[in-house]
Amino acid sequence: MTFGSDAHASEQVGRDWQRAVKTLREAGYGEIATFQGRCVTLEPLSV
Repeated sequence: MTFGSDAHASEQVGRDWQRAVKTLREAGYGEIATFQGRCVTLEPLSV
């Protein structure tokens, strides 16, 4: 699953993040993968 922000104004970036986390947890996810320089890091799914 991938998700991102389609904000049209800077104050909208991250809007509804808690809702997204709740939905992911309900679906059984507990961590997210972040990438930097083609290296993956698993991070706990937090609010």
